[in-house]
Amino acid sequence: MGGCSEMGRSVPTARQVLEDLAGDLERMASVMPQSQAAIMHDLVMIGRKHSAEISYSGVDPYTGFLISIIIDLYSRIKEDGQ
Repeated sequence: MGGCSEMGRSVPTARQVLEDLAGDLERMASVMPQSQAAIMHDLVMIGRKHSAEISYSGVDPYTGFLISIIIDLYSRIKEDGQ
């Protein structure tokens, strides 16, 4: 995980944690088959979509990232079923 550049801040913000996680996942995607890498890119975008809400809530950023993906996928499933 990258260091913080803000003066006086020793704990990374949720947004910084999410950016570090996204970078790690993008590196992971770079060694995946192209079809799976495309899915990973989509999941990273979905997970980043709610970074403001994750920061505001105080939820662990990793947990918030996964919950954001689950909520988005669940919403798509519900929409497709109607």
